[in-house]
Amino acid sequence: MERIRQAVILALGHGVDAAGAGAPAALDPVAGLPLIKRSILTLARVGVTRVDVLVGRDGDTIRTALNGDPQYARAGINVGLVDCYDAPSDATALLGIADRLTGPFLLLAADLVFDVTVARTMAAADLSVVGVHVAVDHQRPDRVAGGLLAAGRELLDCLAEPGRTTGTGSLADGLVDLAGRGRIREIDVGNQLCDRLDTAAARTRAESLLLAALTKPTDGWASRHLNRPISLWVTRRWLLGTAITPNQITVFAGVIGFFGIWLVARATWWPVVAGAFLIHVQSVLDGCDGEVARLKFQGSRLGEWLDNVIDDTMNIFYGLALGHAVTVITGEPTYRWLGVATAVGYAIYNVVLYMQLWVVHRSGNPFLFRWWFQREDTYLQDEVPGSGLTQRLLAGLHGMGRRDVFLLAFFLLCAARLPQVAIAWYAAVAATSGLMAIVHLLAGGLANDLRMRAARRTVK
Repeated sequence: MERIRQAVILALGHGVDAAGAGAPAALDPVAGLPLIKRSILTLARVGVTRVDVLVGRDGDTIRTALNGDPQYARAGINVGLVDCYDAPSDATALLGIADRLTGPFLLLAADLVFDVTVARTMAAADLSVVGVHVAVDHQRPDRVAGGLLAAGRELLDCLAEPGRTTGTGSLADGLVDLAGRGRIREIDVGNQLCDRLDTAAARTRAESLLLAALTKPTDGWASRHLNRPISLWVTRRWLLGTAITPNQITVFAGVIGFFGIWLVARATWWPVVAGAFLIHVQSVLDGCDGEVARLKFQGSRLGEWLDNVIDDTMNIFYGLALGHAVTVITGEPTYRWLGVATAVGYAIYNVVLYMQLWVVHRSGNPFLFRWWFQREDTYLQDEVPGSGLTQRLLAGLHGMGRRDVFLLAFFLLCAARLPQVAIAWYAAVAATSGLMAIVHLLAGGLANDLRMRAARRTVK
């Protein structure tokens, strides 16, 4: 089966944006990006390397918006614009670039918004049995009918039949004929985002679905129920419509967090509480950089490393500051040593984590890290079954070690005048992380991850 590497976007219509402002629908902003740019970058994520945009009377406006944008080259996709202003129909315009379509291709309307799951499904369509695959929503057939399809030579041959493209024929007519011949397969994408963006309600729904998809299976309890809803609101309300980059958000949140650590180190009551609160705020805002990066396709290796180095450095210094503060407040020097133990445990863990990420994955994404006992394609919490008392206990302990959970808990404990509980909890989490990292090395975890990666490359 030949993988689809080409796509065609039909931007021939005279429609305006969903807000009715008079701009081309293709340039309607959705979650911080013009719709056509979102479509192109989404296609790049599923292996499409060339996109031809067929433009009509709005060609100059769309060309100005697309030309010179470096994101396309970075994404590895070549974008070409074809002026079809004089084409009598969309079928004629498509046949005009038939010589460029050397293999199967995706064909989509410029006013369509869809997510990467839909794009991946359509790009993997097997056209050797049925010549055209059309994305449909069986519950809302009017929304995506004809908006996204995978096709090849059979569609072009049908459109080129005599009498079809003399000015009265259309792509829709050709699809009707192919359906009558049993040459169209419907792909139901009703559970995924695939919608025509022709109303304000459709735009609102699309943005809501795009943001909802940002929730991660690795989110802890605090993130799912508190941090993520807040960060998504901040991202949607204050960040997507600006030129602020994910790395700038990371640094800004880090400044707030380190200022909080400085306040904790002041070792008097209200500064400790305020500092713990600011560190929790950093944890909330820390979700915004990834959300903006994913929604606006601005992720980078530098951003991955920057995000995690700041978080992990904060973990170390927060432990030292909190241990010092509790010692000063209570007069008990043991807590200062717990702070040191926290810093040492996290330092060991970070060294092992970064070494494996760099040597094996060349990435700063910590979710690529696999423990020596962990299967390749699972998250750590998936290794802890949810049934049985022992399993529930292990799952609970794992949850207590998540950064979003303990930073919220530490703020609440400090506010309740129980910072000694917070530093003891912190030291236990850090010591466990450090000891697991040492065991991981002794058990051959690094070598095992290298073998899994090598096997994956061999399969590909």
